[in-house]
Amino acid sequence: MNKYPTKVKAEILSVLRKQLVDGVEPGDSYQLLVDTYGVTKSAIYQWKHELKQQMQPGTTSSRFTGAEKLAMVIKTTSMNELEFGEFLRSNGVTAEEISAWKKSYEQAGEKQSRRESPRDAKEAEKTIRKLQAELKRKEKALAETAAILVLQGKADAIWGANGED
Repeated sequence: MNKYPTKVKAEILSVLRKQLVDGVEPGDSYQLLVDTYGVTKSAIYQWKHELKQQMQPGTTSSRFTGAEKLAMVIKTTSMNELEFGEFLRSNGVTAEEISAWKKSYEQAGEKQSRRESPRDAKEAEKTIRKLQAELKRKEKALAETAAILVLQGKADAIWGANGED
């Protein structure tokens, strides 16, 4: 039974995670959390205990959904070392986990691309042939138009333009 709103719990867990990652002793912050959010100290202690268990090496992967992992991988690709380190500390993950997640997503993408069905491949091949034929037709039409313009220019140069009589 969860008697506190999810948003409140998430905000408190964020504060607790930051304290755990930074190695900060809570001091009076428990009382501040109690006063601010109206939760009991025992709930905060319980959530902190659960958070510590989740943050043990090897167990962090289970606390994030696949979408959250993917979002973290995408977000970290454009970060420099300082930003990356700060991101890791604030989210309680390791660089090894991020690289493992990235590798698994890359492998999944490769598997997906190899799984293209023969029917899809035949349809793609048919579409390619159709487009190539259309391109050849258009290239011929363009070459013919260019030739006509060139000849028209030469005829005008030899006999003069139509309106010069």
